[in-house]
Amino acid sequence: MKERWDSFVGFVESVGMICVLACAFALFLKIFVAPIAPLITALLVTLFTIITFTRPLTAIMSIVGIALYVASWPATSAWGFIPGQLVWGAGVLLWFWAVLKSFVDPVPTPKKVLASN
Repeated sequence: MKERWDSFVGFVESVGMICVLACAFALFLKIFVAPIAPLITALLVTLFTIITFTRPLTAIMSIVGIALYVASWPATSAWGFIPGQLVWGAGVLLWFWAVLKSFVDPVPTPKKVLASN
């Protein structure tokens, strides 16, 4: 009986320590990372958008997706929430599809011929 109790107490201590560490990590993220999250997001979106410019089709898809995303705010004001969300979703999905297409099917780079002396 004492062995079971000790194993139960050990389990509760482990779960408690994991919860304390998770809360400490969440607090760290809230204090230090949250203020720069928009900057990180903008940098990643810019990086992924630049990657789509290897092909004309993915470049057009990416730009149209971003344009639809930006147009979703006036669309929401003019037409209401549901149509605005449809425009927003179309923009995000189109941009994501362009990024995914760029990663899944990259443009082959020409092989460089090494000059041998």
